[in-house]
Amino acid sequence: MAPPAVPCTVPGTEFLSGGGELSSLILQHDWSSTPLGPVAQWPQSLKTTVSLMLNSQHPMWVGWGPQATFLYNEAYISVLSQAKHPWALGRPAAEVWAEIWDVCGPLADRVFQHGQASFQDDVRLFMKRRDYVEEVFYSFSYSPIRDESGGVGGLFCPSAETTGKVLGARRLATLSDLAAEALVKSTVHDACQTAMQIVGRNADDVPFALLFLVDADGALQLASSTHLEGCPPEAFLATTWQVQEVFAQREARTVPVPALPCLPVGLANQPVLRARVLPVSRSKDDEPFGVLVAAASPARPLDQEYESFSGLVASQLASTVQNARAAEEARARAEKLAELDRAKTLFFSNVSHELRTPLTLMLGPLEEMEASSATVQDGTLRHGVTLALRNGRRLHKLVNTLLDFSRIEAGRLRASFVPTDLGAETADLASNFRSAIEKAGMRLVVDCVSTGQQMYVDREMWEKVVLNLVSNAFKYTLQGEIVVRLRMDGTHAVLEVSDTGAGIPEHELPRLFERFHRIEGTRGRTHEGTGIGLALVQELVRLHGGTIAVRSRAGEGSNFEVRIPAGRAHLPQEQVSEVPKAAVPRVGGAYITEALGWLPDEGLESPAPTGTTASGRILLADDNGDMREYIARLLRAEGYEVVLAADGEQALERIRERAPDLVITDVMMPRLDGFGLLKALRSEASHASIPVIMLSARAGEEARVEGLESGADDYLVKPFSARELLGRVTGTLAVARARRAALDIERRLRRDTENILESIGEAFISLDRQWRFTYVNAEAERINGVPREQLLGRDHWEVYPEAVGTEVERRLRSVMATGVPDHFENHYAPWDRWFEISCYPVEEGGITVYYRDISDRKRADEIAREAERRKDEFIATLAHELRNPLAPIRAALQVLHRTPDAAAASRMREVMERQVNHMVRLVDDLMDVARISRGKLELRCQRVQVREVVDAALETSRPLFERARHQLTVTTPDAHLWIDADPTRLAQVISNLLNNAAKYTPDGGEIRLEVQRANEGQLRIAVSDNGAGIAPQLLPHVFDMFAQGHDTIERAQGGLGIGLTLVHQLVRLHGGEVTASSPGLGFGSTFTVTLPLPVQDEAAADAGGARGEQGARDGIRVLVADDNVDAATTLAMLLELMGHRCTAVHDGPSALASFSQVKPDVVLLDIGMPGMDGYEVARRLRAMPGGDSATVVALTGWGAANDRARSAEAGFDLHLTKPVDHAALAAALQGARSVA
Repeated sequence: MAPPAVPCTVPGTEFLSGGGELSSLILQHDWSSTPLGPVAQWPQSLKTTVSLMLNSQHPMWVGWGPQATFLYNEAYISVLSQAKHPWALGRPAAEVWAEIWDVCGPLADRVFQHGQASFQDDVRLFMKRRDYVEEVFYSFSYSPIRDESGGVGGLFCPSAETTGKVLGARRLATLSDLAAEALVKSTVHDACQTAMQIVGRNADDVPFALLFLVDADGALQLASSTHLEGCPPEAFLATTWQVQEVFAQREARTVPVPALPCLPVGLANQPVLRARVLPVSRSKDDEPFGVLVAAASPARPLDQEYESFSGLVASQLASTVQNARAAEEARARAEKLAELDRAKTLFFSNVSHELRTPLTLMLGPLEEMEASSATVQDGTLRHGVTLALRNGRRLHKLVNTLLDFSRIEAGRLRASFVPTDLGAETADLASNFRSAIEKAGMRLVVDCVSTGQQMYVDREMWEKVVLNLVSNAFKYTLQGEIVVRLRMDGTHAVLEVSDTGAGIPEHELPRLFERFHRIEGTRGRTHEGTGIGLALVQELVRLHGGTIAVRSRAGEGSNFEVRIPAGRAHLPQEQVSEVPKAAVPRVGGAYITEALGWLPDEGLESPAPTGTTASGRILLADDNGDMREYIARLLRAEGYEVVLAADGEQALERIRERAPDLVITDVMMPRLDGFGLLKALRSEASHASIPVIMLSARAGEEARVEGLESGADDYLVKPFSARELLGRVTGTLAVARARRAALDIERRLRRDTENILESIGEAFISLDRQWRFTYVNAEAERINGVPREQLLGRDHWEVYPEAVGTEVERRLRSVMATGVPDHFENHYAPWDRWFEISCYPVEEGGITVYYRDISDRKRADEIAREAERRKDEFIATLAHELRNPLAPIRAALQVLHRTPDAAAASRMREVMERQVNHMVRLVDDLMDVARISRGKLELRCQRVQVREVVDAALETSRPLFERARHQLTVTTPDAHLWIDADPTRLAQVISNLLNNAAKYTPDGGEIRLEVQRANEGQLRIAVSDNGAGIAPQLLPHVFDMFAQGHDTIERAQGGLGIGLTLVHQLVRLHGGEVTASSPGLGFGSTFTVTLPLPVQDEAAADAGGARGEQGARDGIRVLVADDNVDAATTLAMLLELMGHRCTAVHDGPSALASFSQVKPDVVLLDIGMPGMDGYEVARRLRAMPGGDSATVVALTGWGAANDRARSAEAGFDLHLTKPVDHAALAAALQGARSVA
């Protein structure tokens, strides 16, 4: 911990201010025991220098006096390290830096003794700052400090560490040398030796190193090492070095270095303690092919930079070894290819010799047969012999060509050069092709002049040169002309063969004369050939000391130019003769015969066999006329109709004209080959199912597999027997017919399935394993909103990218991956719709998906849940609201039971009356809502003054306003404004709105009722308040059943949450509308009712006259019948208190018996009595004596119109609903009294 800063309060120590930790240490240090003495007595020059040093951020130290007493600043602490700080303060510099004073001492002496400053850059020093001697690099300067006498009082040293820079440059040089020198080595041995030599140059960073490589058996063997002379390699494969583990686990490690006497020491004579063992591979993921052991310097920490350097060395070594191995493998491949080339040449030579013997034995008898009289007379035999002889001669020509070529490459072909009239010779050879060229509809131009100089050629070789060039031109020229021209150009005879044919692509020209090189895709008369014709021409021309060149442009034709020197000086003299050789057999006939075979037949279309209907129609495509003729003859003999084509394009045209039952095609044909024809057929839906048999001279399993993988039904290798061919044709046709029958069944099944899928109400799609749509039914098309034509074949996730990352994607991919069906419901957020989805895997890979939109069902479920929730809330609220009045009623009954005090009894009766009236209002509201929802509420509309309706509503709501001390402002129209309405219901609407405002406005609030005539003959009633207000999200639901905007206020004020619903429905029944508005919570609300006014606004006559309360008269006789004893007893007591004589019974028979005895004026009958109900009692009463004159009143909880109709039918005069309003009861009794 640094000592606390000490304020410089001692006089003469002010210069130590601001120096941080070192200021405090200097001030606290005992300087009296040093040559410097007390701080206050230091000379001003020292004080100034120390002040400058302490306030600098750069590492500095000062040595003062003859011992260079050591002072330093806070930035220099990192140079000293904790090992020497603060111990170094005040000690002689030679003692502080004893380990490097051999370098620094002489420099300090120059300062003190001669006053000479010095600067040292990137000096390597070995400092003892840790538990080892550390290699560091510093740049520093030593400068003299002049004292007051002008002499050198001390030494000033600023310094900067450059270790990182110097080490980086040193290590980079090693890596650069590895890249520059080792990478160019062509063998693994040389590369490893060079690489280790380069690594050995940097012994400061790598004291020693070893490189192990894997041999053919997978064992690690030492490839090279550095600085390890005398150390056996086996010692480094011991467990201690972990070489095998690093190789197996592909992970670099740091291992301790054991004490071996053969190991070199590191810097500062320190033993090497650690080494890096690293796998040698091109990348971390590649299999390593070696291990590098690189010792670490004992004078440097093995930090991240050091590990990175060793890793780069291992990576560079990997590149070096890899490049060397690649070079070795390339040389081995080249040597192997050369050996193969030599073996191939020898093979061709041997094969050509071996083929000549059987060819001689074949061609001789065939020529004799052709000339015999029996063959001449038998047309079929003659045709077969001619075919065999023609192809035997062609085979002989090919064998001779191979033999010539092999002789040339082996250097065994000897020429015989003789003087020749080259112009006449060339013209004669070229003219052999005239008939074939003109038969093809082209023109042959021969322009061969006499050379005028003596030309020496081997006539047989020259014949092959000319015939090959003209034959090649004819093969690749389909129209135009071929020109053969011989001329002299100085001392050279020049032969030019030009054509207007297919030409040669520019990129193919450099390889045109290579052996076996063929140009794919060139249009010609045939695809046959060995690819050595032009190579042979080049070699023959070279034997004449000449050259051959070509100029060509694709689609425009070619020009071959042969240049032969005149005279004989350029030729081997032993092969030159002045005497022409005896005539040798010409080979031109073979070339001409082959060329004529390239021309199309006179008539490729052959009639169907006579007799019965053909067994099938077969198209045969082959560019070899003999092969076409041979196969066609075999097929026609079996009853097949055969259509011929000379190449793939012609075959495709004839197939499109009329589809055959089977196609037999050669693989190699001009214009369009067999594979191209097959691809074209498979790409056309109308022809994709035609079976195809391919014929090819390419033998081997690979060729057969290639043909079948391309879509062929069978693959037949030449040569084949007639029996094999016919068997394959029969089998393929049988399979094709069975396949067509199966496809017909499949199509019918598919059509039936699609009809079913199109008719179902569920959406259906099928996706293949690449998630492409393969089927979409009509319902899916409707739900998706995309035509199925735009979906089929497209990727599902490209069409619907918004589905990526959703639950739908996860579930569908799970079914595709696991093959387990799934069924689930999902809210698809991008469309905001609910779907029920079923997904099934299919055998071919892919899935089918059924889904249907269940959004309406989900909305209905949500509405039902919401209704259920509101119902539950309503029931709870209703129970609460009914308990509220029951509690004071029960309490009031207890008070009446316990006290005789009349005043208390009177108060309790008022309480009970208020609570009963409250319960009646609750029940009436519920009944009204129920009637309205069932359409059973009937308005009793009449023309009434608006002012009277408003007054009635105010009278009803006034007690609530008075209790809450609200300020009510009422604005009403004049007394002559009339409206057609049910006055009771309209007053109920206004009263409910006023009560709602009163409940949701704190005590003392302001409420306004405004009634006015609006525009267009409407009445506007607005109730506004400054109360709690309504939240914006609740405004759309404020008129919903059981909705309560503020639950806590509602429960405090009382209510069922149906008041506004009742207002809304009553206003609608009157043909009007009601709206709610509010600025928000805490800002009050306004409810506005709009009703239509009558067309004629005139006062209606008051037919009722003056209303007055009729005076009391004498009481009447009343019979009460109710199975509820309490209800009957209390009602009887009430009637008696009103001055009437009353009898109460509790069932129907008792009511009939009492009627005969009492002779009542009024009978009050409960309808719902058990046993004999009120309807039956009423009917029987009317049949009894006096029953017609009595007033019979129905008492019931049911008050709908049909209930009233049924009671009237049973004989009731009046229909009162429970609980009975006393005023209504009094009116009924008053009416009965008037009748009586």
